[in-house]
Amino acid sequence: MTRRYGPRYDLSLRPHQRDYIQGPVVESAARRDGRSGTPVNLSQQLLFEGFLKFSLVCIVAKDCEMQEKQEKEFCLINKEYLADEPFRDIPHLQAKLDQLKGMFMGYDATHTGEIDYPTMSRILQEFGVFQNPLELKTLVQEITGNTGSTVPYKDFTMVMLGRRSTMCQRIMHYNGKGGGAVKMPSLMDAGTYVTFLECTLSGVPSPLTTLPPPPPPSPADGFSET
Repeated sequence: MTRRYGPRYDLSLRPHQRDYIQGPVVESAARRDGRSGTPVNLSQQLLFEGFLKFSLVCIVAKDCEMQEKQEKEFCLINKEYLADEPFRDIPHLQAKLDQLKGMFMGYDATHTGEIDYPTMSRILQEFGVFQNPLELKTLVQEITGNTGSTVPYKDFTMVMLGRRSTMCQRIMHYNGKGGGAVKMPSLMDAGTYVTFLECTLSGVPSPLTTLPPPPPPSPADGFSET
């Protein structure tokens, strides 16, 4: 005689199926783990949500830590330029350095301390300067001697202010790349940013101004000459 078991103690059921019958579960279809018909234990769901929140907190804390570290490094570079001779004749140097630091950190989302040339081109557009990445690469190489594919904050600041630091002069002179003093117009003083529509409306005359004046009214139209 074959011994039969009830559904609560049926040994033919799989382990997760027995847990479904015996253990506390959430029977909502929205809390299933993706397997066919297998519900998720409430404690497992809470544990998973807690893990996600903890991971998010760790990522945000790490990002804030990297941002604070980067800001300290940039402040040291700005102090170096404030005391450097080639930069002393620039008006409002402290305010310009602070502005460049904030813009660079805003575009450097990964906090690596470097940006590529397309990103630098977008930064220049905010100052009303429109240069393609190839032109920028030539300008950066001329001022700083940097031939890489990215621009660190030191080189970015020198190019934007149109100066070559004393340390950069010594390095370029040691490498046989000249290394003389550079004094170019600051790219930050190129003017305010103007949109394409504003340029079109303000810089290009209206085509209606070039048309000839309208002819005088004709008597055939019902107008009498006075």
